[in-house]
Amino acid sequence: MIKTLDTITEDHKESVGGKAYSLAFMHQRGIFVPPAIVLSEIPTAEEWQGIKKWWNNLGEISLAARSSAVGEDSEDFSFAGQFISILDIQNFSELENAVVTCFNSLKRKSGQAYQEFFSHKAPKMNVVIQQMVEPQFSGVFFSMDPTKQEDNSQWV
Repeated sequence: MIKTLDTITEDHKESVGGKAYSLAFMHQRGIFVPPAIVLSEIPTAEEWQGIKKWWNNLGEISLAARSSAVGEDSEDFSFAGQFISILDIQNFSELENAVVTCFNSLKRKSGQAYQEFFSHKAPKMNVVIQQMVEPQFSGVFFSMDPTKQEDNSQWV
């Protein structure tokens, strides 16, 4: 199934993955988010045609295929770095391969070991196909120190 950022609602929060839900949440509140669609499974031939049309309408810009597993970033677990995202996709063949690779990243040994050790529950994978951006800066923002139990309200 393919969803646009406009169609993802609170009801989808537990099914599209944190990355996809957060992008949709920001987009729907008027924050600029590069164009994106969310796949809940490897597309059928007909769905691939729809994706190709969507991409053509964007001008066949560079894309990123980003993993968005359900529950990968929660209070209890962080699967950061366990699943694959592929950047700077330039043609349709690369896009097809990237999407399949992202979905198959659930089968990587590192992710499976993490999952078995911490949760014993296999996450459901989604893939965000999104316009590639060329950032000037990147980083991670923590609203509290992740190395300490207490909330000292100091931003890191």
